Amino acid sequence: LEKHPGVGLVHGQANVVDVNGRHIRIRNLLQSNQFSVSTTDEAVAALLKRNFITPSTVMIRRRCYDKVHWFDTALRTSSEDWDLFLRLSIKGQLAYIPKPLACYRLHGSSLMSNRLVEQKITDGYHVLGKFFSDPANRQRYGHLRKSAYADLHYSSALLAARQRQRNQSILQF
Repeated sequence: LEKHPGVGLVHGQANVVDVNGRHIRIRNLLQSNQFSVSTTDEAVAALLKRNFITPSTVMIRRRCYDKVHWFDTALRTSSEDWDLFLRLSIKGQLAYIPKPLACYRLHGSSLMSNRLVEQKITDGYHVLGKFFSDPANRQRYGHLRKSAYADLHYSSALLAARQRQRNQSILQF
């Protein structure tokens, strides 16, 4: 953050571990092994496609956080993180550090393993609706609106398929 004053949020990879703390894999949602700083437009466009940021790896510059405030408590899946990161991406650049900055423990009650597809879609509509209801966002990023909703349905279908909820996955396509 000191070397890059325009950066409002820094994130990185996470070590995924089992209930006993044994390493399973590295969570690299950005699928990059290079340090990078995204422009606001690059960050917003990427975040409208999907939330590629692992929350436990995040550091936020205070002045940026003060501009966007808290999580949206109306959201019940991991979408509250996505919503916050979208709002932060408009206030400053995002930086990515290509190394594990935290551990993510997988267990039977993890949000990652038990997330409900229907709630993910409902929350996703809330996040995108809120984002595009802002006149400045609509003017600057309106051309990305249709693809953002398409990506939400696609990722929901993949999640349903992974959870073997065949009927839900078919409905998303």
